[in-house]
Amino acid sequence: MLARAVAIALLLAAPAPVWAAMAAQSVTPAAEGESVYVDPAGRFRLPLPTGWTAEAEGDVGVITSPEGGITVYALVMPGTDIPAALGLAWRMVMPEFDLVAGEPMGAPSIAGLRPFTLVEYQGAPEGMTVQAVGFAEGEAVYALLVWADRDEAVRRQSQMQTAALGIEIAGVQEVSLRGVAPARFTPAMLAEVDGFVADTMARYGIPGAAYAVVQDGEIVHAAGIGVTELGGEEPFTPETMLPVASVTKPMTTTFMAALVDAGLMRWDTPVVEILPSFAVADAAITPRLTMRDLVCACTGVPKRDLELAFEAASLNAADVIASLREFAFYTPVGEAYQYSNQMAAAGGYIAAIAAGGELETAYADYAQGMEERVFGPIGMDDTTFSREGATNRGSYALPHALTLDGELASFSLTADVDTGVVAPAGGAWSNVEDLARFVITQLQGGVAPDGARVVSEESLAETWKPGVQIAPGVSYGLGWTVTDYMEQPLLYHTGGTLGYNAEISFLPEAGIGVAVVLNRGNVLAFAEAVRNRVLESAFGQPPAGDAGVAFAVEQQRAYVAGVASSIVPLDEKMVAPFLGMWTHPTLGEIALTLDDGRLIADAGEIASELAAAHDAATGEPFYVTVTPPFVGLRAALRDEGGTRSLVIYDPGSAEVYAFNQPAGAVSTPVR
Repeated sequence: MLARAVAIALLLAAPAPVWAAMAAQSVTPAAEGESVYVDPAGRFRLPLPTGWTAEAEGDVGVITSPEGGITVYALVMPGTDIPAALGLAWRMVMPEFDLVAGEPMGAPSIAGLRPFTLVEYQGAPEGMTVQAVGFAEGEAVYALLVWADRDEAVRRQSQMQTAALGIEIAGVQEVSLRGVAPARFTPAMLAEVDGFVADTMARYGIPGAAYAVVQDGEIVHAAGIGVTELGGEEPFTPETMLPVASVTKPMTTTFMAALVDAGLMRWDTPVVEILPSFAVADAAITPRLTMRDLVCACTGVPKRDLELAFEAASLNAADVIASLREFAFYTPVGEAYQYSNQMAAAGGYIAAIAAGGELETAYADYAQGMEERVFGPIGMDDTTFSREGATNRGSYALPHALTLDGELASFSLTADVDTGVVAPAGGAWSNVEDLARFVITQLQGGVAPDGARVVSEESLAETWKPGVQIAPGVSYGLGWTVTDYMEQPLLYHTGGTLGYNAEISFLPEAGIGVAVVLNRGNVLAFAEAVRNRVLESAFGQPPAGDAGVAFAVEQQRAYVAGVASSIVPLDEKMVAPFLGMWTHPTLGEIALTLDDGRLIADAGEIASELAAAHDAATGEPFYVTVTPPFVGLRAALRDEGGTRSLVIYDPGSAEVYAFNQPAGAVSTPVR
């Protein structure tokens, strides 16, 4: 949540300039009803997200969002120097372009995308961001220039990834494994993967990890490497427990599929038929939403995880469902990928109500339903929604995060945000052995490892169907990310919470699956690298290496270094009027105190030192959290005409939370 966004998650923003005499360029229908922009010279194709349009002026493609606030210019420039070519491309489409290019950032192949270089430009008009992406191929640079309104960019982030990164270059042949049967894993093959995992962990400072490989209905390998806590001696094993965060989502949709089999709900059952009190912010949309919509990541309701972090201990399942009444829709239903943990949690809780539960007991009903219909039948004996239950089972991993000086450190489980309030979206604790059993059940079309049917193949297959597009070649199903590995169908889901990462994946046609867990946050690329190394071994492909892990770790390090470099001495006199209690109707209370020269923000679930900082780009002062795991959460102290406010910025969305002091509040004395 707090780490620097990976480059493919582009936050692009700025209004489109007025172009004269645009000539319409024909748009060719693509697979599954999607459209594409075809370069007039036939050199490349770009997918068009739902509702987007394309025109051409000569050799320049102009791709525009539905509201018109985002424009992507697509063109080909000669040469191999990507940053230089991008600068020339800007001046070609906009002769007056004079923004200053930032340091180019090269991204390796991530999530199946070809390597690219990203350049951000400084000096953009207020409320806008200007960026460019370049792909080198032969003696040419394929340039995608983005000029977009910032707010619209946040709302349509996944669609921009598609428009800016989904290029298909003519004549470039990709490796295809379509229809190819994998080899049976041998001890030598698996030993080689063990070596890769251990090497990669050592190179990038990952304290502990475990992974399991399944093939043809069996766990053929499970290994733990490293330790449960940095500097400790307890080994990380396949039985080591940890929170698997959003890997819970496909477990929840499997539960929902079982309820469909039992005739207790349908995927297209209107939510209000099960829970009449259910409502979202738009009254016209409320009766249209179905059970499928709650778990499709396609309703248009955005991620608002900061609210969960601040109020986790005081919320219950009914509160999570009720909160959806207040969430504005970023995009129309079904148009764009919007990942909402509250919406997915509502799906699991309301499914439990469909199975005979009550709103007031929805959490307990959901947990019991998961045990009876998913965990128990599959044999996931260790998987639980209880932190206490998980840590009492034996081995469990502590979370790790970077400190402000760039060092990795473990921190207490009590400091980790409790995801139990959104249990169906991310509350499970598990280990790779249980996760592997779950993957086997998926690969066997709903049949558990012991041969017992858990869910019908038909109902399970509904969760695998590609839905809303996330990025080029990547869609979201119902609790699954749907894509391919060299044209072998691939389904997976990642999980990330503070200090932990996890992933499960499988190739349904090849009968192979992988589960990975680790006790360091913000390095999901490690799980992807392990998965890819397993698949490379199975299909005899050359190792792609760990470039993605290196990139992710460097991005995280650079982010923390950037925070550290922005810090300035704290002005105690300036902050003194802001000391005391602050309240927000959604995020609750924050107490600001000065303790031995340190400004402390304590919100109960979250407590951190706030360091004073200076934004070199804008010249604006701000404050930033520096206590692991919350390194980098940005805040501001404002005094506008004597009216003071404490402002918190959500790094995962466009939300800004302004806290006010209660009436009659007085400043807290300096301790």
